[in-house]
Amino acid sequence: MKTIQPFVQQIVETMSTVLEVEITIVDNNLERIAGTGKFKSEIGAKIPESYILNKVIKTGLNHIIENPGENKLCKDCPHYHHCIETAVIDLPIVSNDHIIGAMCLVSFNEIQRKKLLQKKNNLLLFIKDFSQLITSKVMEEKLKKESLFMSEQLTSVLNTINEGIIVIDKDGTINLVNSYVKQKLGFFMENDLLGKSIWRFMPEIAMGSVLNSDDPINYQKGSIKNKKNIFQIIYSCIPVRISSEVKGAILVFHISEDAKKIVHRISEVRDLVIFDDLLGASKIFNESKLKAQIAAKNDSTVLLLGETGTGKELFAKAIHSASKRNSGPFIVINCAAIPDSLLESELFGYERGAFTGARKEGKPGKFEQANKGTLLLDEIGDMNMAMQAKLLRALEDKCIERIGSTKLKRIDVRVIAATSKNIDHMVEKENFRSDLYYRISTIPIVLPPLRQRKKDIPIYLDFFRRHFNFVLEKEIKGITKEVEQILKKYDWPGNVRELKNVVEHAMNMENDTYINIASIPDKIRDNTNAKNSTLSFKEKKESQAILKELEKYGKTTTGKRLASKEIGVSLATLYRKIKKYNLM
Repeated sequence: MKTIQPFVQQIVETMSTVLEVEITIVDNNLERIAGTGKFKSEIGAKIPESYILNKVIKTGLNHIIENPGENKLCKDCPHYHHCIETAVIDLPIVSNDHIIGAMCLVSFNEIQRKKLLQKKNNLLLFIKDFSQLITSKVMEEKLKKESLFMSEQLTSVLNTINEGIIVIDKDGTINLVNSYVKQKLGFFMENDLLGKSIWRFMPEIAMGSVLNSDDPINYQKGSIKNKKNIFQIIYSCIPVRISSEVKGAILVFHISEDAKKIVHRISEVRDLVIFDDLLGASKIFNESKLKAQIAAKNDSTVLLLGETGTGKELFAKAIHSASKRNSGPFIVINCAAIPDSLLESELFGYERGAFTGARKEGKPGKFEQANKGTLLLDEIGDMNMAMQAKLLRALEDKCIERIGSTKLKRIDVRVIAATSKNIDHMVEKENFRSDLYYRISTIPIVLPPLRQRKKDIPIYLDFFRRHFNFVLEKEIKGITKEVEQILKKYDWPGNVRELKNVVEHAMNMENDTYINIASIPDKIRDNTNAKNSTLSFKEKKESQAILKELEKYGKTTTGKRLASKEIGVSLATLYRKIKKYNLM
């Protein structure tokens, strides 16, 4: 792996950022190849044989250590009983059935520890894709050093790699392809490709820069075609040097859908939501968050109340992740999105032949799918009265009966319900069963709307900016003060979901490095302007003067004190005017 150290280091740093833990990799000679955080300064050094990574390389076994420094596996380590690490996941890196190194994912504080251990199962799956990535890169390097006339053994190895590999000579003629190319692109015979020019299949590729000036192409978007179709790909092209002379090149690619699989693995890891992922600094938000953390410790039914877009499903996921059921499934059913006639079969399932159109083998319902885990009944306020009665019976008896069956099935499910409706009012109007309401609202948690916690808006703006920089391949550094003030004045009827959409819109429209007022949706600007129009000329001038001084001195207590002196009012008066003009 030493020959591909820059590549491995780049991947490790990306993974560390995404997974929010520190990572290090050693080869099978125990030399540290890559690392983040404190490990970065130790690249190139050998680790002691007493470290667990040595055991991983020798045995090929994964190790998940929740108590480093105390675990029996650590007894030979020089840091036994005084380890600064809080949790460790060690895994072998396998290439073609051979262990070529090991990876270590490490947490150094309790927040990192919680995230690392709660995502451990997903990480074990993800690492398989990483090993494949390393294998591919190792083979690229091997091909660089080999003759372009491949041995049968090496060709067999290339056929096991889940990436397209095309070997090209100095003139751009295709000399070799692996099985991925033939299978994915629909070429049934090697002769359809061998001996043909690469430009015949990729007319836009700038192969000249690789073959003539020895400049590689790294991770470019492009296309490759056969007789009938054009495939979007992500590709690299590396020159092959033999005796210091470029003899050809190796094209390595994924069809875009396949290339997304590794990203999907990362997203699977990130899809697991924990309480640290719930963003907000306001008191009212953190009170709800604390209540949810307490509720996660037991199996009592939780009722999440809040307007649309306040994050009810995220709260439910966080409760599940922090509960003793976190190794079980998390299943969601939106009671408002399913017709009344189908909701019963979706919840409880059905037996074969239960009704016209039923599957021959029958179908389990959401309750069965959520067994040993958590079921989120989203928008439960839209459930009709008849279904409410059946749901209440299932919750009381902890049993369900499939449609068309006479047998009861025991279920072990923790239920979280959520609604954006005023369910208390519905109970009063007898539109929602009071007995079901009392059953599901053992622990009611109200999620505050965004207009009641506007100090959290900058936190979301920064988070969504960074998110869409990645998704949209942008480099937006921030938003202007003017835009931030406009967004703070808006009431956000759609809450965080609406804010996310506004940021996505603005980042699509913005061509500068900062989001300007012209990039935000018209309705946000118009709404704010309508509010501002109610201010007198004198008030508008005063608010602008205050904002100018706050931007000059800052919005800390010290900054406000200096601003009040500059304006010529008391600090208490300044606070009143800041509130009046909604400047914070």
